Amino acid sequence: MTFRLARMAVAAVLASVLTAASANAAAPSAFVYATSWAQTARQYVADDAGLLSPLTPPEVGTGLTSTAAAATPDRRRLYVVNQGSSSISQFDIGLDGTLTPKAPDSVAAGATPVAIAVAPDGRHAYVVNQGDRTVGTYDVDGAGALTLASSAATGAGAVQIALSPDGSSAYVTNFDDATVSQYDVSAGGVLTPKQPATVAAGSRPAGIAVSPDGASAYVANQLPSGIITQFSVDASSGDLAPKAQPVATGSQPRGIVAAAGRVYATNISSNTVTQYAADGSGALSELAPAVAAPRSPFGLALAPDGKSLYVAGFGDATIGQYDVAADGSLALKADPAPANFRPQAVVAVKPRDETAPTIDLVTPADGAEYEKDAAVAVDYTCADEGPSGLRSCTGDLPDGDPLDTSTLGSHDFTVVARDGEGNETTVTHSYTVTEPPPPPPAPDPDLSFQGFVGPIHQGSVVSAGDAIPIVFSLGGDRGLDVLAAGSPSSVQTDCDHPGAPTGGDPAASKYDRGLIFHSWTGHYVFMWQTRKSWAGTCRTFVLGLRGGDVARLTVSFRSSWRWHH
Repeated sequence: MTFRLARMAVAAVLASVLTAASANAAAPSAFVYATSWAQTARQYVADDAGLLSPLTPPEVGTGLTSTAAAATPDRRRLYVVNQGSSSISQFDIGLDGTLTPKAPDSVAAGATPVAIAVAPDGRHAYVVNQGDRTVGTYDVDGAGALTLASSAATGAGAVQIALSPDGSSAYVTNFDDATVSQYDVSAGGVLTPKQPATVAAGSRPAGIAVSPDGASAYVANQLPSGIITQFSVDASSGDLAPKAQPVATGSQPRGIVAAAGRVYATNISSNTVTQYAADGSGALSELAPAVAAPRSPFGLALAPDGKSLYVAGFGDATIGQYDVAADGSLALKADPAPANFRPQAVVAVKPRDETAPTIDLVTPADGAEYEKDAAVAVDYTCADEGPSGLRSCTGDLPDGDPLDTSTLGSHDFTVVARDGEGNETTVTHSYTVTEPPPPPPAPDPDLSFQGFVGPIHQGSVVSAGDAIPIVFSLGGDRGLDVLAAGSPSSVQTDCDHPGAPTGGDPAASKYDRGLIFHSWTGHYVFMWQTRKSWAGTCRTFVLGLRGGDVARLTVSFRSSWRWHH
């Protein structure tokens, strides 16, 4: 099927495709960047279905004849190689995907730079300079700026570079020498040729890719036959060795990308993308027939979620868009997205999530107090509004479990929430377990109040300022430790409606003698020392017993010295 017919086949589907504005509003699955020979880099947002629409602005300035691009693993920087101006443009990637030039906006490269790769740890970048047959190692500082640190020789016509997944080996295709240069990578990023320094790679090797497990490498041989050469990668040394017969591809294969169990390659002259399955040993076989591509397809990139494939249409100035099925096979997603003049490379970057999860820790509340062995259920929830979603919400105990109140003292309860990006939030509440109050004492049957029995009775009129005897019986001698705490006391009351008051002022005794027991009468006596200032009022004498009984006696005060009964 030609690419034009393929476009017509999906016309009905495209009628329901979101507009650019609505696509920008959807949760993005990727940000996509394409190089251009028009001194610009094109920038797109991919919606949740992987469909591209331009960001605002749709492009940013670069150097001359941009041919390659790579992002740092933390997705904060993008570098664009400018073949015509022998420079590397360096950009910051915003949270919305837009590119902002760094200061300075570019650094010098060697002669005719054509390819770039960034180390898995993000500390170094490697630029292939075709014109002077070198690959330069650049240090990446904390702000993402590049500084040339060292260089190593390549073969003639160096085209592409690939790194092993662990960053310990680097491989460069040499188009004119029909070889791949292979290097050991030091901890400081320095490239040292392996032994041997090169391996035969078939005629005109161009694109190169290493499988995600690091066990296989694949080289697209652009001319004249159109094949993919397959290599095994030694697990200890990283050396390449042919491992199977080459597989056929389209005419002039150029770009190649490897994913788990599959490989895709662009074919410049046949305007197709070929697709392969990789078996357990990494050997390739046709996964499905080739699909039509934009004219003269060069670079290609898989979306971070693996559900979309994007292809730089060098001849059409477009970016092809494909859905990737669960088995890895490709299907046209939509019309190619407009790009700028002569795109050669395309990069797909996962959006960053810098929004930390939130935690609502209800129980235990911070600073709460609970009685020992109280039944209290743990209560907390976590949420995440960032694009990566909530990955875990873990407390010292699962939500709903009983809180530990078995031990007296201070305790901490912690909840940790993490999202898919690794952002983490921790909330800790402190609570205290206290001893429960003692139960109220049971009434003492030996302290049963048997009434006021002295000369002062309910309603007596007494002289203010006198010491008056309050006499009562408990049925015998119960000792002097019979009064409740704070007893006896007195409180001013309504003479006609005294009620049943409690508390009040402590009742003073004459000479501070307190409570007395008269053995000859069998009665208790408290000589209540009144005050002259109480004249003209009524007060209730409140007698509280240790066993819980409370007795009250209300009297009236006057200035006369006589008692009235």
